[in-house]
Amino acid sequence: MKMDIECPVAAALGEKIDLLIQLTRDKGFVDIFCEVLDSKEAARYLKISWRYLQVLKEKKEIPYSQYGTIVRYRKADLDKWLDEHRVSGGTANLGKGHER
Repeated sequence: MKMDIECPVAAALGEKIDLLIQLTRDKGFVDIFCEVLDSKEAARYLKISWRYLQVLKEKKEIPYSQYGTIVRYRKADLDKWLDEHRVSGGTANLGKGHER
């Protein structure tokens, strides 16, 4: 996020933002500005285990791109996948004798 800024205050702010981004990456947070995620980042983003993400990938239930052994997930695709798998609220079918 490097910028050519002549204003000292804006330049200092830009440096702080760069430092914050680096610190969040070092701590394992998903970069909110990054549109392409690796497997660990995608699992963290979806709040699922890395292994479960691999199961979804192997079953081709989740969109991903692969170049040789490199696997990447587009954040927009993951968001769309989440929307497509949303369970809407409503009245559950509780069976006979459990009516509300």
